[in-house]
Amino acid sequence: SIRYGSGAVTGKFGMDAITVAEDYTVRNQTFAQADSTDGLGAVYEHAKFDGILGLAFPVLSRAMGVNTFIANLQDQTGVDRVMFAFYLGDESDGELAIGGYNEDRMQNPNEINWVPLAMPAYWLIAMDQVKFGDTVITIGQTGGIMDTGTSLIYGPEDQVMSMIDAIPGAELIPQLQLYLIPCETDLPDLEFQIEGQPYNIP
Repeated sequence: SIRYGSGAVTGKFGMDAITVAEDYTVRNQTFAQADSTDGLGAVYEHAKFDGILGLAFPVLSRAMGVNTFIANLQDQTGVDRVMFAFYLGDESDGELAIGGYNEDRMQNPNEINWVPLAMPAYWLIAMDQVKFGDTVITIGQTGGIMDTGTSLIYGPEDQVMSMIDAIPGAELIPQLQLYLIPCETDLPDLEFQIEGQPYNIP
């Protein structure tokens, strides 16, 4: 049984060969086969995917002592770098690169902001601060998890509420425990500062 933010799934472990990019194959990779996705409800019914590829660290695995796909990829194929990178398309196709990154997808490959991990479990880093418009939401370093399996941005309730209070017309939908914001609302940017570099979400 595994519980995600959107609900729980149950199943059993299996093994199979996994091939990426047509020429890199990992044999005897342990993975979870979901027998029931009832806990996800309508989320799974309407989702445009049929599985999840875990890219975090083995310590999070429900199958203790089992290597992740990326670690096995290096062991079995000798791929140069245990690295992956995402390109998130804006109303266009995205891309997952394994074993490096695609410089053609980058504005300036020489200006990568390399950030140390706070802990090798989730992809947990230290953020310098978080701002909502001109308002500083966090003071001092704050942990942040980069998770491509999540389409939402979560935060501590008091910090989220300080942003909600600044949004006119924001209304709580009790059944979902989410806030509805009128489309015509002019929202300030949400800014994450990481290793001195600001990242704005309009």
